[in-house]
Amino acid sequence: MHLSTLDPINYGFDLNNREIAALIWLAVIALWILSLKQTRPSALILVRGFFVWPLQRVFLAMTAYTLGAVVTLSKLNLWEWTNLKTTVMWWLIVGFASIWQSLRVVEERGAFRRLLMDAVNLTAAITFIAEFGSFPLLLELLVPVPLTFIALMLAAAPYQPGAGVLVKPLTWITTMAGLGYVVWGVHEIMKAPSAFLNWNTLREFGDPILLSVAFIPFLYCLAVYTIHETTFTTLHIIWDKPKLAAYAKRRALWSFGADLTGMKRLARDLKINDIKDRKGVDDAIRQIKRLKRRERSPPTVPPDQGWSPYEAIRFLEAEGVLAGDWHSSFGEWRAEASVVKLDDGSLPDNVSFYLSGTELATTRLVLALHADNRNGTAAASDARFYAMVQALLARAMAPEEAASMLVRLQVGDVVIWQDGWRFAMKRDEWGHAKFGGYSRNFKMSHNAHVPNEFDDEFYEQPIVE
Repeated sequence: MHLSTLDPINYGFDLNNREIAALIWLAVIALWILSLKQTRPSALILVRGFFVWPLQRVFLAMTAYTLGAVVTLSKLNLWEWTNLKTTVMWWLIVGFASIWQSLRVVEERGAFRRLLMDAVNLTAAITFIAEFGSFPLLLELLVPVPLTFIALMLAAAPYQPGAGVLVKPLTWITTMAGLGYVVWGVHEIMKAPSAFLNWNTLREFGDPILLSVAFIPFLYCLAVYTIHETTFTTLHIIWDKPKLAAYAKRRALWSFGADLTGMKRLARDLKINDIKDRKGVDDAIRQIKRLKRRERSPPTVPPDQGWSPYEAIRFLEAEGVLAGDWHSSFGEWRAEASVVKLDDGSLPDNVSFYLSGTELATTRLVLALHADNRNGTAAASDARFYAMVQALLARAMAPEEAASMLVRLQVGDVVIWQDGWRFAMKRDEWGHAKFGGYSRNFKMSHNAHVPNEFDDEFYEQPIVE
């Protein structure tokens, strides 16, 4: 190979001033971190963490997948060696950032649409930074300092008392700075339009977008694999049967594939039930598949037998409380929404919703409020809790009767029998008056409910009002 072919310009590495400034700042920051005794150990631990084998496997797979995508683009005349720099930048910035967010791909609603939108936004930003509109080097070194400081202030302002007033002017400053970059970029393009209006520029802009779109299936497979590994790792710890745990892991991937809800249900059921052999694993898989088919076409439950579990888990959906799947657990059938936050505070008040009954019918509902006195949100949390209670009561009686029953339940700790139904309300306080909190528990059982060992407290002798 002739030495002239190794010219960095032939591979897109003709760095502009902005890229040189970015490399200088990265080097300065890295040297500063490594020079401090307080941060050096943590930095070295972080660097060593990138070279552990589990992460290396992911990085190698990502690199191989990226190379395959690049080869495909090259065969289609959509990639050339002059696009190498932009491809490497995409690999370092977008590729690695996407890996950390891969779990969201399978659990976030509308994730594929978001990824497509992010691909355009990220690649457009990368193209702008990498190619056109850089300032003189000294200016490129100086401008990021105040902009970074302003960005940090803007991020912290909403969380600092009295600093909210700064959000608007800081946002205006960053917007004007961004507009300045765009105007300067347009100015540079107008000075030399032929350097911009060519096929290489189109590839520079389009290749990262195509790579990001092609990367979505890899992210999905990575997310499935990661969740599968994480979910079933604990089986090796809980079970003293490594061969059976390995069998369960293989069967889960084979039986459910990308169906992560089925996979997670299996892991949960295997942990809470006494599985002794492969037949137990296979039986658990068959039951989950049977229940998932039933969820798609729920049977009708006669009113005198209870509520349909598949309707009951949605009784409070309008309030943002949605219970999980209906499943067998420790001898009873149940579903739950363990912790549903009522606000966005650091220690938010929350509610829990529990359902239990038989395989085909829900016969008991439990709603619990957990409130922290430090939040100062007791009135609002109580109001939401009582609204939920009334919504549940309306499943047992007419709306006007439900409102009347709620009034009776609010008088204190009380248990009420009515026409075979049972309703109970209890309040418990915990901790100090200032730093503690309280809980409210509402329990309602259908007249078809059969008492069992899990609700002894619920079936204490009724309190006479």
